[in-house]
Amino acid sequence: MGGGDAVRAPGRADTGERGAGIVIPAPADSSLLTLLGLEEAEDVVYRLLVDRPDGEQDVLLRKADGTTVEVTPEAGTTASRLAMKHGRIAWTGNGGYVHLYDIESATTQSKRIGGWIFNSVSDIQLTSDRIYWRETGGLLPSTAFMSAPLDDLSQAAKLRYPTGTYVAQFSVNEEYFAYSTYDIWGGLGSWTGPGKVKVSTTVDVLAGLNNFSRVSCSSGAQLAPSLGDGRRVAWLDTTAAATDVATRATFAGSCEE
Repeated sequence: MGGGDAVRAPGRADTGERGAGIVIPAPADSSLLTLLGLEEAEDVVYRLLVDRPDGEQDVLLRKADGTTVEVTPEAGTTASRLAMKHGRIAWTGNGGYVHLYDIESATTQSKRIGGWIFNSVSDIQLTSDRIYWRETGGLLPSTAFMSAPLDDLSQAAKLRYPTGTYVAQFSVNEEYFAYSTYDIWGGLGSWTGPGKVKVSTTVDVLAGLNNFSRVSCSSGAQLAPSLGDGRRVAWLDTTAAATDVATRATFAGSCEE
């Protein structure tokens, strides 16, 4: 591992009550709220984890007062890649659309991705003022990162950097954007060396600048970055001949000897 890296064992938690083929936690299920990092007075959003009898997978919002709102009342909904933050709910669904719901105004924006017949939305993340999503190619395992302001999905645009990304993963917060990727041959299953997590400021990424640097100087593969507040970051690391969860409080920057 690189200097300053720490290893943590991954954990798991399962919550919810099963009934009629649907997982719908009770409004006062404190274990679910803890898992989601919410207080009992906050709104909770969740997706049906098992198909309903009508074959739909809907987005449901349980309000702090215990009432439930079906955010996707349209017939034939198959919601996935659910994200909730800063009073917004985002998901992808049928036909290559990205949907963004404003809880306060109870309004939904929708935008269809380019090349939706072959490509798909494989991750969605939110900050206080923007939505980010990852588009994965259906013919080649290419990855494109998109972003739009929360108040106008029609302004969505592809990030200029990073480029040359295949089977890539990312994490974004108010200050930083981190990603890991393979090259095209690695994305197709060949071994081309260990990939590394790189990071840049969100401001530079949105400005189209290629100012990425290393998160860690560990020698193994670095995958699946996850940013916390500020510069805290975690990722999967194979330096110790096993897949460990590694974390550090700041970024390595340059790894030159």
